[in-house]
Amino acid sequence: MTEAFSPAGIVNDVNSQDHFPGIAQMRQLADLIVCHAHDMTEGVVRTAVHHLFIRKSQNGITG
Repeated sequence: MTEAFSPAGIVNDVNSQDHFPGIAQMRQLADLIVCHAHDMTEGVVRTAVHHLFIRKSQNGITG
């Protein structure tokens, strides 16, 4: 995850069916959201986190 950061890319990554399938990848994505939150509007952060939780629950990940 060293490529150029794109706020829209975070939401796309969260919505990807195959890109972040496991708990390690979910944690990595959550870290990415936190690290770049200052570059995003509140709405983009909320959308990314919302979609992250949807993907998390769809994958049966708890905690």
